[in-house]
Amino acid sequence: MVRTYKVGLGLNPVDDKKRQGDRATPEGEFYIFTKNNKSTYYLSLGISYPNVEDAERGLRDGLISRAQHDAIVKAIRSKTAPPQNTELGGDIYIHGNGASSDWTWDAWH
Repeated sequence: MVRTYKVGLGLNPVDDKKRQGDRATPEGEFYIFTKNNKSTYYLSLGISYPNVEDAERGLRDGLISRAQHDAIVKAIRSKTAPPQNTELGGDIYIHGNGASSDWTWDAWH
């Protein structure tokens, strides 16, 4: 181990994120698609949620359309920003200087 860091997860820290507003933290493989050096929260890094697995589940469960699913898959394959404004949620960021407890909340709800 090189370093350890404290993290703040969603107010629903056990469950995997399924939809906007569930206050859960996404689990899976993601990449950084944007960096905001001017964020109120130190070095805000946007992660590529939703990913292909989330899109498959969202389509199956009727949360997103085929067009939204295809847009997510296309973005993931090209390593660009997936749509951030579907019923799956979005605007998930990693950043410093957060609160001392679990507090995160989707920006889109």
